[in-house]
Amino acid sequence: MKKGAFDYLAKPFDIDELRLIVRNATQQVELQRENQELRTELAAASGSGEILGASRAIRGVFSMIEKIAETDVTVLLLGESGSGKELVARELHRRSPERGRLL
Repeated sequence: MKKGAFDYLAKPFDIDELRLIVRNATQQVELQRENQELRTELAAASGSGEILGASRAIRGVFSMIEKIAETDVTVLLLGESGSGKELVARELHRRSPERGRLL
């Protein structure tokens, strides 16, 4: 249980108990998925997290972030010190449906 098991069955198990556990696990997975979708929608509706600005250039950055976040690619961000690379990386990571490790 400590390593992430949802529940357990003691032998001999009752089929009704198994059905209940499977139904509860399915509901929990659906709730987690719905929660993630709602968080993503909320983030998209509320702007771009820590990145501030409304200039044409920043809107272009927001547009690129939206397009790239939907893909399954590795991204290399280049720019001068202080240009906001880390903010863009965090925003890409936050919007990505496949949240892997942020390198």
